Amino acid sequence: MKTVNTKLVGQLMIRPYRATDFKEVKQLVDKWYVSLFQDTHYAKFVAVKQGRIVGVAVMSMTLTTANLDFLFVHEQWRSQGIGTQLVRKVAFWAKSKRAEGLGVNSGIENKKAHAFYKNEGFKQVGKVYNFFSNSNWQLFFWKKV
Repeated sequence: MKTVNTKLVGQLMIRPYRATDFKEVKQLVDKWYVSLFQDTHYAKFVAVKQGRIVGVAVMSMTLTTANLDFLFVHEQWRSQGIGTQLVRKVAFWAKSKRAEGLGVNSGIENKKAHAFYKNEGFKQVGKVYNFFSNSNWQLFFWKKV
């Protein structure tokens, strides 16, 4: 395994992720999520059903485009219109902030999500490289708000 000499931390090793790394990596990622949900630059909406949070949407603004950064609906509550209502709320909020459009990335392998976004009026306008996708490629969808 190669190491990199750096003035900041001495010897630094970069290696592939192992399943045994999960706990430590999760702690790092969890801290990022905490900061995301505390950051006032992101708009956050939750879907509540029967007193439980069953979905969440997070969006940000860049110039004149709103970005749907995160959309999740609990498995038990999928295909019941919750995602649709969250996306519509985000689009309404984006329009109120004078956004021209709403964009979202979706993993290239996630055909169900692609169909969902197209059904909500999004058009596929590009393909982007993204570290968090299983295949590292995501499709970019956009719609006017």
